[in-house]
Amino acid sequence: MDAPNHLYTIQKQLILEGVIIKKEKIIILVIFAIIALLYTFHYLFFWNYIVDDAGITFGASKTLVEYGRFSIDKYAETVETYSNPSLMAIYAFIYWLGIDIPIGSKILNWVIGLIVLLFVYKINNLYGEKIPSQTSWMNLLSPLLLSLMTEFILWGVAGLENILYGFATAGLILGALKYEKSKDIVLLTCFSGLISITRPEGVIFAIFIYCGIFLRNYVINKSYKKIAVSFSLFFMFYCLFIAFRYYLFSWVFPNTYYAKINPSYIGSFLEGGYYLFNFVISYLSLFILTLVLLYFYIYFSDKYVEGNCARKIKFIFSTLAFFDLLIILGLNSYYFFKENPFLSFFPSSDSFLLLVGFVEIDSLLLLAFIGIRYLLFDNNLNKLISMLKLTCGYTFKNSVIYFSTVIIFANVVYIFRSGGTWGNARFLTPVLIALPIISTEIFKSVTNLMVNYNHSEISDLSNHNHTRISKIFSVAVLFILILFFLQMAYNSGNVDMISFWDIKATHADFGNEVGSYLITNHYASNPKQISYVVPDLGATSYYAKNYTIIDSARLGSVPIAHNGYEPGFFRHYVFDIENPALIETHHYWSKITNILSYDQFNKNYVLIKGPGIVKYKGINVPVGYYIRKDIFASQNLNSINNFTNRLNLKNFDTGSTIFSPKGEIELNTYWIKNPNINSKIIDNHTIEVYLNGSSGDYLIDSHKLTGGYYIPSRWDTNLVILDKKVIYPENIPDGNYSLVIKVIYPDNIMESNFLENITIGLKNSSVLYEHVNKFKINMAKQNYSVAKKELRIIKGIDIPLYETYYYNYLNSELNFINMLIANNNLKEANQLLKPITGLQTTDTQINTRLRDTESKLANLYETTGNLCEAKGDFSSAIDYFEYSIWYNPDNHKLRAHIEAIR
Repeated sequence: MDAPNHLYTIQKQLILEGVIIKKEKIIILVIFAIIALLYTFHYLFFWNYIVDDAGITFGASKTLVEYGRFSIDKYAETVETYSNPSLMAIYAFIYWLGIDIPIGSKILNWVIGLIVLLFVYKINNLYGEKIPSQTSWMNLLSPLLLSLMTEFILWGVAGLENILYGFATAGLILGALKYEKSKDIVLLTCFSGLISITRPEGVIFAIFIYCGIFLRNYVINKSYKKIAVSFSLFFMFYCLFIAFRYYLFSWVFPNTYYAKINPSYIGSFLEGGYYLFNFVISYLSLFILTLVLLYFYIYFSDKYVEGNCARKIKFIFSTLAFFDLLIILGLNSYYFFKENPFLSFFPSSDSFLLLVGFVEIDSLLLLAFIGIRYLLFDNNLNKLISMLKLTCGYTFKNSVIYFSTVIIFANVVYIFRSGGTWGNARFLTPVLIALPIISTEIFKSVTNLMVNYNHSEISDLSNHNHTRISKIFSVAVLFILILFFLQMAYNSGNVDMISFWDIKATHADFGNEVGSYLITNHYASNPKQISYVVPDLGATSYYAKNYTIIDSARLGSVPIAHNGYEPGFFRHYVFDIENPALIETHHYWSKITNILSYDQFNKNYVLIKGPGIVKYKGINVPVGYYIRKDIFASQNLNSINNFTNRLNLKNFDTGSTIFSPKGEIELNTYWIKNPNINSKIIDNHTIEVYLNGSSGDYLIDSHKLTGGYYIPSRWDTNLVILDKKVIYPENIPDGNYSLVIKVIYPDNIMESNFLENITIGLKNSSVLYEHVNKFKINMAKQNYSVAKKELRIIKGIDIPLYETYYYNYLNSELNFINMLIANNNLKEANQLLKPITGLQTTDTQINTRLRDTESKLANLYETTGNLCEAKGDFSSAIDYFEYSIWYNPDNHKLRAHIEAIR
């Protein structure tokens, strides 16, 4: 009977253990769900945030899907303006599915973020230090810390690649650990490839991980065969990726690399150090947690249960934690009270933050001094060296900590080289992934040491001391976790970024508004003719519709990225070569481009929106939107006499006197201002256009001259301004009318001008076909200027019929231009082709022919440039090459050649 009872007892025990294990798994699952919920709440807190830099990737993805081009908009030259190819490809797929990228990016990054939380948990749980099953919840410390990290979440929800980068980093660590445990290289190879195409510096992390694996294999005398295969596969993949990039763009790195990387090693080192310092301050409590855990690990190691050095280090850590608490609570309170004005007794000026900063720096210096004094003057230096050896040995022994430390080291190396640039922790995502993993491992190690210590044979006094230290440990960890939560809450409340939506509402919307006005009223034929200099590229690129971007912040412009703001280059490229229609500039960018120093800007551009010249850091800078004057300027008269009105109509042109409700009236009027009149009065004018006839007077249009963009008070003296306005005389009864234009001012004064008598409606079709026949005759004679005038008359009568004959006109004009190109007549071919370059019609064949002609003229410019280069005339060669690229913006090889010459 004993055997069955014993068997029954074993079965019962196994069932009980199975229930306990199942219960523990359920508890783990519930806690992870709570962490995921916390992460989601943190994520939703920033839901409305999108940083404008994310729009750069949005715009590149949209351009690729809509136009099949790698650029920032439909017409700009080929450029790899993004620095995250893998994310750009994903966003392009999202847009191809018909999902708006700003919304799709938020959902995508939220899902990837949850996977990252799972990854870091798996890293600690599967490959970290083993702990009893009843304490396996400790492995959830890493996803908990990560879910609280503001910068990890913020930059992801803002549309950037940080969460995907975190996913690749965690996967890289996981791959290295899996290889070490089972020699499986699939995960390691895949994530090495992924991280290398997620950011340019991603290849550094892959190489460092492989170096770390080779080092461990060397130390433990392990075979290199499989890891060598993995590295070879990764290396081949990366070489293919670089070759593909070079094939597409003619550059080894993305344009952002050439625009941002500081060429000075010393300068980048100092900037990187400052960037890292700010990061450490922002995540001070997390660093303290890691250091405190490390201290307790050393304390519970047999060799350092007692000792003066351990007590001194404990004092330093405790003091540091205390000051950190005061600082973060102070900053958090400041933010809370500042955002709640009903508690007005709390200081609201930045002097409080300055005071806190001084306290923080002084505290760190004091603690550093105390630490050095204890170590150097109390004969504790040898003990410190021993502790460092113990720590290094522990790091190498624990593979999770080892590979996480390799990631941190790689990130620090990159920051010291790149300079860190902008955004707190923006370029430290791998560190944000590695730190919670390391803290969790040390926490588990300390717990194991405490358990082992508790079960060892020690005296009651030692046991009492151990119990007291264990309580201190628990309180310290809890205290610092609360501190970390408060610090992240403060970081969440102090987000400062250039908003994607703000840039859309300003630069993009205004650029599209001005561009639409110019195209609708025939100042320009298409958006390629309206180049727009703007420094904030994101939303301006994604919502580009009626303009072509020139990125003054360098990211979207290959020549500006490679040459910077060197005055000779910048003046010639921006004002002589590109000659932009619109320029937006403000504060920092006005200062760094020194745009106010260029005569072309001061003479040829006029403010149309914004404050104008303001003081910024002690110098005058232009702030606002500027338009090129000659878009509206018709001619410059030497003298003007006999001002009869405030705004004087000098001339007009309608192109015809016969129109119909199915056509349009293109009314061109030419104006000069009376310089003796109050500018505010004439600026607030309204132009009204009437058709006065026997059936009544009809108001057919009301507008401001030049759309109100180039206001009369800013017109140059003696300058004649052209106002173009396209009017559709719909619902106007047939008949004869007087075309009258009136200028109305806010003081109720009105100036009226009779233009001409016109006819609306046709009693028969003979008049229309008379002009159609004239058009055909002139086309046969290749008299294109007269044929074009006849087309304008036809357009005033019947727009659909005009479009049919306009395509015939375009075909013939393109034949003539191609003949000029064949005869190497650059000047005349350019004059005819430039106004219609970029035009998109409803006729596919016409579009194809137009693109083909543009390509031919581009080739002729390139050939001419090559001849100049062969003669040593590099300046002329560059100009010809630049014109070639304007006609063929996809010629990235020529762009690389230009920069090589420069």
